[in-house]
Amino acid sequence: MDVAEKEMISGTSWTRLYYYVVPARVQGVWELTLPKTLAGAPLRLEVTQEPHAVGGLVRDGDAELYLRDLAVRGERIRFGLLYKSRLIAFEGTVAGESMTGEVRARELRGPWTARYRAPLR
Repeated sequence: MDVAEKEMISGTSWTRLYYYVVPARVQGVWELTLPKTLAGAPLRLEVTQEPHAVGGLVRDGDAELYLRDLAVRGERIRFGLLYKSRLIAFEGTVAGESMTGEVRARELRGPWTARYRAPLR
């Protein structure tokens, strides 16, 4: 945008504004709870987070299931997970040491929660 008053200070009237959305802190080990029809027991969710990237996986026994398209924008989080031959879509919000939201797997919809347990080692 042009700001005429700026030309006297910097020699140009052109001004550039930046809009930053700071992602919630999600790095660590979380206890992920799904509807009973998807998982009978809580799962271990491990999330890594760097300024330029975020990633993670779910541990179910010896299995490591990597999250798909994990994105954190402000307090909003979304990701996918292929679990027991079902593609599950997660959308939710992060608030401190908890995450809550809705999970979708084909015709099934329900709530999911995650509680922070420990830092990653």
